[in-house]
Amino acid sequence: MTAETARTWAATLDSVVVYAQGALCRRLARGSVPPGGRVRVTGLPRSLDPGSLRARVLG
Repeated sequence: MTAETARTWAATLDSVVVYAQGALCRRLARGSVPPGGRVRVTGLPRSLDPGSLRARVLG
């Protein structure tokens, strides 16, 4: 993916559920998926645990 074809989506914090050993933070991002099927989501915290990010595509 080149810089010309890369698309950047901003994520906004939608909800937070706090548990005794952590929290579940839900973020929303909207945009169109390019033909290659790759997107870049910005605005995520640097403290994000590797492997803890899940994504769902609607529509």
